[in-house]
Amino acid sequence: MDLISNLILIDSDMRRRAAISHVLSAGNIHVEPFEHVTELAASWPRSGVVLIHDEPGAIEDLIDSMARHGEWFPIIAFSEQPGA
Repeated sequence: MDLISNLILIDSDMRRRAAISHVLSAGNIHVEPFEHVTELAASWPRSGVVLIHDEPGAIEDLIDSMARHGEWFPIIAFSEQPGA
């Protein structure tokens, strides 16, 4: 099984984004943090796995952006209150 070495983190909450980045970086995972999908679109990465906070419209925006760029990355969505 391949390990994740490059993670694209999209989360509008600055503190949570910093905490996640810190923990993952300690595990030798390169984290590219973004506040919104629009930031990601401005500097599209070559590869990676996307970890995105599941807030209204975020995943749809990400999929639309991937379709426009013609490059697809695996997506992992997370929420502090899943199903709420």
